[in-house]
Amino acid sequence: MECPRCGVFIVESNPKCWNCGLDTRNKNIVDTRLQSEPFYKTTWFMWLMLLTVYPVGLILMWKYNKHNLFIRVLLTGLIFFSIPLSHIASNQLNHDLMIPYSQSVFDSNAENKIEFKNISIQNAYGVGMVQGEVINHDNKVHSFSFTIGFYDKNKKLLCIAQGTVLNLQPHSSKIFEAISQQYPENAAYQKAQVDALLY
Repeated sequence: MECPRCGVFIVESNPKCWNCGLDTRNKNIVDTRLQSEPFYKTTWFMWLMLLTVYPVGLILMWKYNKHNLFIRVLLTGLIFFSIPLSHIASNQLNHDLMIPYSQSVFDSNAENKIEFKNISIQNAYGVGMVQGEVINHDNKVHSFSFTIGFYDKNKKLLCIAQGTVLNLQPHSSKIFEAISQQYPENAAYQKAQVDALLY
């Protein structure tokens, strides 16, 4: 059963909610969450944000006291522990091809048929939102996933952005979008590469 006040799961044999302390034995309790609680205060939205845009999910979890203190501390610790691991993994990208923002690159994994150009990144509350143009120089339709690495002037990897392009028609271009977990403030170079050519 769900608590009518905060929405967490509670055991029916325990009369008090472990999260907010509401005594559920009172039969006059009305579930007011659906009537007055905005969607951004709900538990499901907090979990959605934790899985997709974790900084927003963490803020919602702490601001609206979703779950008890132990679970909030545990989730926050797990997320912040995983950030350095993702940076270690992203440092394994190949650093040999560096290009300025104004130039483009042909990717050898796609047999020089996919071109990335006009790549830009914007700061969206600490998250990097990447846009650019991708061109298919092949005679076939292609779908692929890609990675863009952003580097400082010393060729140190700052962050990566990942995205997917579906059904890029022959000899045509599309605007692509990708997202990175952080905004590279001092980025001077970028490298775009196709990770997996689906077809």
